[in-house]
Amino acid sequence: MAVLGLLSKLLLRKQITFENGSINILGQPFLMMPSRVISLLFKATPENRKTMYYFCKASGAEFGTALQNNFNLKKDSLRKIGQDIFNIAGWGSLNFYKLDYETNTANVRLFKSTVANQFQSKDPIDHTARGFFAGFATIVFDTDVDCIETSCLATGKDHCEFIVAPSDYLNKNYKKISKVQIER
Repeated sequence: MAVLGLLSKLLLRKQITFENGSINILGQPFLMMPSRVISLLFKATPENRKTMYYFCKASGAEFGTALQNNFNLKKDSLRKIGQDIFNIAGWGSLNFYKLDYETNTANVRLFKSTVANQFQSKDPIDHTARGFFAGFATIVFDTDVDCIETSCLATGKDHCEFIVAPSDYLNKNYKKISKVQIER
């Protein structure tokens, strides 16, 4: 869906509002702030990456549920509109290049990650995006999934790569990354 088409649809259905100093999209409050806030938070508290991940996973699930309920969307339609909203929100350009509804897995590329583009790191740092992907995909797949980042713009790569899947799949196939990024 084109960006303007999606924004028009949200505005017409009164699912996006700008009033009294607040922004609401699908009944959820949003903030418009410099993305630097997130990257500075990561730099100041790298030990909190898992906390950030789980907070954003909960938020992604709430947002996916709101989209599902307000637009009566299922599976791929829900995924597509979620992808469009993520892209217009300024996080980067999201692309699902492998998607399997039978195994509840997805491989995702994030080009021009706004957060990762702001600093260099030896490890992947898109913990908020990972969490949001996991929560949103949990609603799309209708089963609990997690997300790991296997490649990151902040480490010198030209884009970020993520794998969304049930935790047993991630633990079996990506044990080291899963332990660092997901296990509590």
